[in-house]
Amino acid sequence: MKKWSIVILGLLLTWALVEHMIPSSDTPILSIRESIHEHHDAGQVEQRDLSRDSKVDKSRTTLQSLVQPTEILNASPYQVEAYEVFSPLTKKVLRKARYERCKRRLKQKPFTFLQLTYRSNGLKINAFMGLPEGFSPQKRYPVILFHLGGRLGLSRFHACTALLVSRLFIEHGYVVVVPQYRGVAGSEGTEEFGGAEVTDTVILTQILKQVKFIDSKNLFLSGGSRGGMMVYLALKQGAKVNAAFTYAAPVNLYRTIKDFAWFEPVVLTKLVPGFSKQRDSEIQKRSALFWPHLLHTELLILHGKKDKRVPHLPVELFCQKLRSIGRKCQLSLYPSGTHFNIYKQSRREVLTWLRQRYKSGTLEAVAPKGL
Repeated sequence: MKKWSIVILGLLLTWALVEHMIPSSDTPILSIRESIHEHHDAGQVEQRDLSRDSKVDKSRTTLQSLVQPTEILNASPYQVEAYEVFSPLTKKVLRKARYERCKRRLKQKPFTFLQLTYRSNGLKINAFMGLPEGFSPQKRYPVILFHLGGRLGLSRFHACTALLVSRLFIEHGYVVVVPQYRGVAGSEGTEEFGGAEVTDTVILTQILKQVKFIDSKNLFLSGGSRGGMMVYLALKQGAKVNAAFTYAAPVNLYRTIKDFAWFEPVVLTKLVPGFSKQRDSEIQKRSALFWPHLLHTELLILHGKKDKRVPHLPVELFCQKLRSIGRKCQLSLYPSGTHFNIYKQSRREVLTWLRQRYKSGTLEAVAPKGL
């Protein structure tokens, strides 16, 4: 069953690439087609035409009955959405003119985004996969599972967030996967804040390790703001990755409540089931400062001293606690860093840090571009 699930995933990804991506001169379409057959034992595979014919359509319609509940159900080219689909809250922080600029710039980029749908605890969850320029399924790529910040629709993946992760990682040879939280932009379920959606990330890490062109030894977790909190929660739940790094991530929600009067009634009360009955318990569950002993993965924490949304002092204390119990924690504070420019300011450091933590094989296969 697992073997067939991997084959079907390969079929879908390959179909999307063949139909919607112009391969580089050294990656002929034939090699992409042939790569998926390596998942079978020699002599047991029927060669198929991967054009949009009845066999591919049949594979798509029968996929759910062939795969495990947590496998990828669909892979198709990412279609950039119209600005009109966004919520009023999203439109308030993302002006149409800026979004249209992001759309134009994304269209000019030489890489490809796919939209995936996978099953997690009975729900269909969307995710987005960015493939670097010159992508070849014959290679094995390091992957970064990146979590977006925001809540109540602000965490929706769109053209501007695609540009953010592409500049940071895809342009340097990484495959990047961005999960779409429950209840947002087509993902089933109810939106929460550091709750049941954490399981979706843990399951996705397991799924990605089955993908042929993913280097399972070099899977990294990352996220910014609320997305950084998601990283800590996923690690606490047992996500197995090489290392993790966060941007402007809160580690003490008591401090957030103190600094922003709206945070508790607008976010926690609405998005945390049973919050009013178990207030302290639910706050501490989402505050990594209270459970550093449960984290065993090496961390790089990036934060700005001018961050007015997530102050850096609790983050410093958090890293100190990790070090005091023998955990690996590197904290980089940027004097002029804010909640938003920390991504750009820390770009060089992050890329260097990642390269230093590659496990064998990846550098030779991908050879990411220079800084």
